[in-house]
Amino acid sequence: MLEPHRVAFLWSPPACVWPSGTCPDVTIEGGLSCSATALDDGNCQYLCPGEGSDGDEWVQLTPPLAVTFERHDPDQRWTDILQRAGQTLSSYVDREEIYLDVDVSEWATDIPGSRISHVEFLEPGGGMRRYSLQEASRSAGEDGKPERLRILAPGATCDPLRYTLIGDRRYKESAATVVDGKAEPGDVHQTARLLTFNLTLVQGGGPAIAYGGVDDKVRDPTYFTALATLGANFRPRNPRWSRVAYEARIGGSIGQWGFYGPGSLLDEERRVTTKLPWARLLFEAGVVVDVISPLSLAASFGVGGSWPINNTDVAQTDRFAFVLSPSAEARFAIRRWISLVVQGRAVFRERTQIAIGLNNNTPIVRSFPNVSLLGLYGLQFSF
Repeated sequence: MLEPHRVAFLWSPPACVWPSGTCPDVTIEGGLSCSATALDDGNCQYLCPGEGSDGDEWVQLTPPLAVTFERHDPDQRWTDILQRAGQTLSSYVDREEIYLDVDVSEWATDIPGSRISHVEFLEPGGGMRRYSLQEASRSAGEDGKPERLRILAPGATCDPLRYTLIGDRRYKESAATVVDGKAEPGDVHQTARLLTFNLTLVQGGGPAIAYGGVDDKVRDPTYFTALATLGANFRPRNPRWSRVAYEARIGGSIGQWGFYGPGSLLDEERRVTTKLPWARLLFEAGVVVDVISPLSLAASFGVGGSWPINNTDVAQTDRFAFVLSPSAEARFAIRRWISLVVQGRAVFRERTQIAIGLNNNTPIVRSFPNVSLLGLYGLQFSF
């Protein structure tokens, strides 16, 4: 049995939101400090004054006594009243002042195309609180990685906390387990969406270069082109591979085409007689590599067809040409959902009809293969 100048009691920490094996500092009336012992059952046992206290051994301690608890990381303070020796106290800070730690040391936050900048936690009351990973404590060194993020979790209990990552990619909502004063989200990279979609709208133009024995007087025309594609983008969740994405696209273009009639046979420089409305349909497969934020590079290969929009122009063009179309492009992200696109594209296997002479006033027309070289620019919308 303790002498009147010493008193012992227990403190039972709140479930899940307090780190096990740790005890807050305690002082009682008169500023007497207490010694703490963490018990195996999770409780904290206190002896006041604590062992080794100087000059306090013969202070008379008679309950009820005011007890002050203090925590230094984060700074918290709360009080309780000890009514009798041996009592178990269970008070804690107000529910609006509960903090939890999130271990972010395993998060790959700086991979181009898969960067993670923030995390949002849904509070029990329905509000959403956003935290920047720049606020996280970091490991030693100039390039220290984020290690621990402290979040305010009003009303947190043992129930999981819902969260969503914010970054270059789109992420699904998930749940973090609350245990030992921590919110443990698990493998956050598994919440990334594997499949996203994009709409690319570009315009521009370039020369259509005929070859295969074309007369030197024939000048290569420049045609306008507007291209739209709808794409599905697959990006792995594994951080080691998430810098690279794969795309499948379907799209088409509206532009111009032309032919060389007999009226230009005597010209020193032969130019297309008429520019006709022209359409292409393309199916493409491609790969995208995020080089460094905000720049990514893409390459694709497409197959499809092209034809004159007006049926009356079939006589001056092929009805349907099977085409091959490789392309390369650079994308500059302006926001997560919009990027500036600069694209270079070639189109093979189209043909141009050129009148090469007259036979009794009847034009002699020959079809020459050509390659179109296009420079395009525009925007890409992701969703």
